[in-house]
Amino acid sequence: MNHKNYLITRIKLKLFFALFLAFTVNVAMGQNNTVNAAIGIGNRVQVSGAVRDVSGETIPGVSIFIKNTNRGTISDSNGKFTIAASANEALTFSMVGYQPQTIEVGKSKELNVTLVQSDRTLDELVVIGYGSIKKKDLTGAMSVIKPDAIKNTSALSVGDAIQGLASGVKIRSNGSIGAEPTVQIRGIGNFGNGEPLYIIDDQITIGGIRDLNVNDIASVQILKDASTAAIYGNRAANGVIIITTKKGQLGHPRVNFSSKIGMDILPGLNLMDTTEFFKYNDMAYKNAGLTPQNHYKNSTNWEKEILKRGFSKDVNLDISGATSKFNYLVSGNYFNIKGTSIGTNLDRYSLRVNTEYKSGKFLVGEKVAITKTQVTPSSSGNPLTDAIRMTPDMAVYDTSHVGGFGYGDEARARTFGTNSIAVQNLSRIENRNTRIRGTVYGEAQITSWLKYRASFGYETSIDGSNQYRTVGNWTLNQPYEPNKYYDFHARYQSILLENFITIDKKIEDHTFNLMLGASRQDQNYFWKSTEIKGFTSWDDSGLKILDATNADTTVINPLKGALSLRSYFSRLNYDYDNRYLVSLSIRRDASSQFSKALRVGYFPSVALGWIVSNEKFFNVPFVSNLKLKANYGALGNSAIANWGALSGLYDYSGKLTTYPLYTFGADNLQAGATQRQLANSNLTWETKKITNLGAELGFFKNRLQISGDYFIARTEDVLLNYPILLATGNDGGDPWVNAGTLENRGVELEINWNDKIGDFKYSVSANFTKLKNKVLDLPYFDQSITTGLCKTTINQPLAMFYLIKSDGIFQTAEEVQQHVNSTGVVIQPNAKPGDLRLVDYNDDGIISEAGDRQIAGSPWPVLEAGLNLSASYKNLDFSLQGFGAFGQKIWNGYRALTERFADNSNYVKGINPWTAENTNTTMPRLLYADDRNVKPVYDIWLEDGSFFKIQQLALGYNIPIKKIYKNIESARIAISAQNFHTFTKYTGLDPEFQNNYKLEFGVDGVSYPTPKSYLFTINVTF
Repeated sequence: MNHKNYLITRIKLKLFFALFLAFTVNVAMGQNNTVNAAIGIGNRVQVSGAVRDVSGETIPGVSIFIKNTNRGTISDSNGKFTIAASANEALTFSMVGYQPQTIEVGKSKELNVTLVQSDRTLDELVVIGYGSIKKKDLTGAMSVIKPDAIKNTSALSVGDAIQGLASGVKIRSNGSIGAEPTVQIRGIGNFGNGEPLYIIDDQITIGGIRDLNVNDIASVQILKDASTAAIYGNRAANGVIIITTKKGQLGHPRVNFSSKIGMDILPGLNLMDTTEFFKYNDMAYKNAGLTPQNHYKNSTNWEKEILKRGFSKDVNLDISGATSKFNYLVSGNYFNIKGTSIGTNLDRYSLRVNTEYKSGKFLVGEKVAITKTQVTPSSSGNPLTDAIRMTPDMAVYDTSHVGGFGYGDEARARTFGTNSIAVQNLSRIENRNTRIRGTVYGEAQITSWLKYRASFGYETSIDGSNQYRTVGNWTLNQPYEPNKYYDFHARYQSILLENFITIDKKIEDHTFNLMLGASRQDQNYFWKSTEIKGFTSWDDSGLKILDATNADTTVINPLKGALSLRSYFSRLNYDYDNRYLVSLSIRRDASSQFSKALRVGYFPSVALGWIVSNEKFFNVPFVSNLKLKANYGALGNSAIANWGALSGLYDYSGKLTTYPLYTFGADNLQAGATQRQLANSNLTWETKKITNLGAELGFFKNRLQISGDYFIARTEDVLLNYPILLATGNDGGDPWVNAGTLENRGVELEINWNDKIGDFKYSVSANFTKLKNKVLDLPYFDQSITTGLCKTTINQPLAMFYLIKSDGIFQTAEEVQQHVNSTGVVIQPNAKPGDLRLVDYNDDGIISEAGDRQIAGSPWPVLEAGLNLSASYKNLDFSLQGFGAFGQKIWNGYRALTERFADNSNYVKGINPWTAENTNTTMPRLLYADDRNVKPVYDIWLEDGSFFKIQQLALGYNIPIKKIYKNIESARIAISAQNFHTFTKYTGLDPEFQNNYKLEFGVDGVSYPTPKSYLFTINVTF
């Protein structure tokens, strides 16, 4: 290389190096600018602080996020927080009931934030059918229950959890294992199925919600009138309960664990021991002129043998979280009850997965729950009556009897009571259920004001039951039964497809929300059973060892049914200047349960609202809200649950039997057919028409809220099975008919007060319901229906007590002769001193059920009320829930059984019967095998059923766990008592008993009472 070329090369290298250096510096500077521009990860510091209100009180549970990101946290129980942030970032603080606030971080490492309380609590969204609405814009009657109200409750069913929390909602529980409560919204509207329609995460569910994990509930909305419920049309006549399950919250993933352990105690039966039993049982025999029994010499406390303390476990774990695009919650639950009667048990396992993903204008999601439940109920039916019916001198075990158990004896203990311990050992029932319930949905935000949503709902319930029976007896004169095994299988399936569009548009002061939709639901049901008798035995594990040579197998033919529903619906909500509200809705349903000519029903509603407090002329400083509302509409009911009569036919079609055989010629037999059950081709909807007038008031920035409603609900074309004479050719059960009209009128009032004084926060809420029902019409021009102890009459309330009234006890033979009718006829000539004096109602000189029964009382409360208190001081919190009913009568079946000496059973302690030496008593003389003083139709068992029950007492403590373990977000322990105490004069087991037969609503036939439960709860969130 020559010198010239060398110089040129050096110059090129220097220029290249200079250009490279300039490029490198430029890139480095650019990268540095980019890093600084992008969040400055390297400059993040821990920012701490506390959130307070204007009075200086700390606020727990405040959401704190870095603006425009998904990074965030929440303030702890002391209002404190810690979050990693950069100097050029901003933090947003938000909390329901407070105005949101945004603060730049800057160089601050400690922030003390003050949130101003908002008076816009009525902007809270509540869920209604196929959408949501701001609470202030609601024109109908609705109750909303939030998770805090049920956080201390361990309940198998939603009904048990919300008892007493809403006006106009009556919930009656049954303490037997696995039983679901009955829920009535605004009274009884029909003679049949009165259960509300349940909607779980947009899925219309049929048949019980015992499988729903109460810990998963985010909110419960109870729709009580036509304005809110008419959008569900033909199945909404009994009200609608919408349940929304939880989802994740923005921020880091959270793990929440809770465990509740409980002990259940039944009220005591208070029965006699052998000494007292022998005394009064012998007295009853002697008074009747009979020789007393030669009693056994045993001493058995059947109550302790049959009834036990129960125990429950409710363990729940959920993992949840959310970003701006993805939301998820996964929960698992185990619920176990060891029942309060021998051998009973329930196990329930449930898993839930809720996810939702949003990208741009599109959103997709699913909510799926799988539950498996296994129940071992009492094989004997009602173990309470078993404990009463078995006399205390009988032994539990007796090797002289087949099977080895004790029971009644004609000469020594003449009772047909059932030995529950024998039943549980010789006969066992196992019920199983697996339910899958889920919804998959998608949304498209087509424009800023137009949204489309489609959902696919699926529900399946697989039921199974096994019943085992081995040779042995448990009651007197029981016929021989061989070894027997019964197996039952059933499957229910529902497919629900729904599509709807929502137009949400605001034009100046006019706000429109229009929803148009269509729905299709197809349901089918299938069941079959098998029974095997006469096999040899089974081993201890319950596995059958069959002897094919002598086993008798019966297979009951499989049956199936199907129902379908096609619907179109629409709703318009209009708001003018946040003052005048209009809501219109209509639904068209077509059901396969009715004939083609009658299967279509229309269910419209119209509602008006006026927010008076937003008017310019309204200037009352302490009144923060005043709204008046009125609505009218129609709801339907088709709940006849016939499943195509499980035979491919429906109730509007005649049912045939092919049993008849006809002879043609000498040996030619041909099968024929006859109609078995008469059909009603005119069968159609049951329709409830509701008028509702209401008002809402808020005082002192809505710290005090009062709402009231007056309603008239008239149910027409009531669906019921009505008895038809066999002479008409009807021999297949009572057909369904549309007959009868019922009316309910009522007033509901809810009052809520929320306030705080320093560290002390408290709330008080009360609800009151006054309801009257009346029967306006009955089928076939009948004026009344008499059933057992009750009578239902036109223009009177349903199921009034229809009894023979008593008027004291005859003290002398002269009093018997002086008890005469208006013509001087001795009414009870065969009575003796100590017998009941009865009222000759029809004045014919004799006592008879046909002529002397009269209306003796009403089973309907004059007033129902609920009371809820909650308070907290720093880390301590307390709550009380109670409810009651006042003014109703109850027929006491417990007394009727334990004071009925006409038959042998055990009796209640401390009785005071009439004797010649003891005349100052209200209890007549004791007589065996003579019911003159103890007939069920006498009013001596009728009592005042008024009560007030403290449903729950709870005391909780939020442990300041973050001071010890920084990775634990919160920890709480609580002790609580459910069904704690009942204030009542009623002497039965529970005045809040369950009787699902509406025509005898007030008859307590020794219904299994709800036990008292003591719970310990621990809840930890990571």
